[in-house]
Amino acid sequence: MNVKSRTSPDRQRFSGAVNIDLVDLPTERLLLEGSLAPGELDFAEIGIRQIKPLDWSGFIERKGSNFRLSGEVVTELELECVRCLNPVRQAVRREFDVFFQQRESLIYAEHEDIELKESETQTSFVTGSELPLNEIMQEQVLLALPMKPLCRADCRGLCAVCGIHLNEDTCECSLRGINPAFEVLREFKKQLENPS
Repeated sequence: MNVKSRTSPDRQRFSGAVNIDLVDLPTERLLLEGSLAPGELDFAEIGIRQIKPLDWSGFIERKGSNFRLSGEVVTELELECVRCLNPVRQAVRREFDVFFQQRESLIYAEHEDIELKESETQTSFVTGSELPLNEIMQEQVLLALPMKPLCRADCRGLCAVCGIHLNEDTCECSLRGINPAFEVLREFKKQLENPS
C-alpha cells in the first residue's frame, strides 16, 4: 500500500509501506521524504528494536533503464552489547547513493554462487516495475550499524564459566585454573619468559 501526500510539485512525502512505480517515474529528479514508525520495519528478527521513527529523505532520478536513489536515513535503535548483552542505544545517520538497473527477470538463480565484477558491486538489480523503498531504507540502516556493538569500550562482558556480569561484579572463576587444552601454551610462555 502506498500512502503519500504531495507537499510540492517536485517533492513527495510518504508514510507506511512505500513502493515507487518505476514505469510512471518522470525523467527529472523527484524529491522524496518519508517516515517509518517503530514496528513498520522488522528489525526484531535480528535482535534490534527501533526506538524512534526512521526518517528518510532524498531524490530518485531515471537514466534510461537505470535509476539513482540518493539521500539520508536517520533513526535511533536499541541493540545488544556483544559482550554483556545489555541494551545499547545507537543513533543512526547515514547518507546513501544507490544505483539500480531494471531487469525483466533475475540474472542468477537465488541460491547460485556467482563471482561479481567490481562494476557489478556498484549497481543493484530490480525485477518488476516497483522499487521497494522500505527494504532499501532498512538495508541502509543495517549498513550503518557497528559490526560488534558495545555498551562501552571497556566492557568486560560476562564470565564464560558462571555467567556473572563482570562490569557489575567479580567472580573467582578466572582464578580456578586454566583450561587443560591451553596448559601447553602456559608452559611455552614460561619458557619464553625464563630462557635458562
